Amino acid sequence: MRNIEKADVMASGRLVGTMALTDRGLTAFEYSPQWIESGFPISVNSARKLN
Repeated sequence: MRNIEKADVMASGRLVGTMALTDRGLTAFEYSPQWIESGFPISVNSARKLN
């Protein structure tokens, strides 16, 4: 069984997305659909568009 730890990422009371850490030490981030519709990019490469 794989163990994946997850944490919600919030900004100003809004869900930005989910950060995940696997049992192999890999990390991933996924924006929430609501944030993609009306938020702004918070990634290291902030020049990229969300859509």
